[in-house]
Amino acid sequence: MRTQPQHVLVVDDEPNIADTLALILRAHGYITRAAYDPEDAILLAPTFCPDVLVSDLIMPRMSGIELANWFSASFPDCRILLVSGNRTAISQAVGSKRDVHAHPFLAKPADPAAILAFVANCAPLAGRQCA
Repeated sequence: MRTQPQHVLVVDDEPNIADTLALILRAHGYITRAAYDPEDAILLAPTFCPDVLVSDLIMPRMSGIELANWFSASFPDCRILLVSGNRTAISQAVGSKRDVHAHPFLAKPADPAAILAFVANCAPLAGRQCA
């Protein structure tokens, strides 16, 4: 059971997808932000302090794997869920132990219920140390 609302950062280079998922999560009591590219997510992270990152896998300039790796290093308690409509990219990422860090994946179109279940099972950060 959650003790406080969780902060969920949704990153997708398709704004409609990012915004829609953020709205669905917000309707279920989560504090959400949407970012449309990984660089914006990195800039937003220190002040938003996400408990959960939900990110697209294939994006221009920086992949979801690279973003997940950055979050793992910078916010080690942040749980990460990657989504992609590109089955080949999912297969390659899952097969690459060096880059994945065991982040779970969902194929697009991702069922909102599956994303909500993932987020519901993530404990919020104990001592939020963000600015």
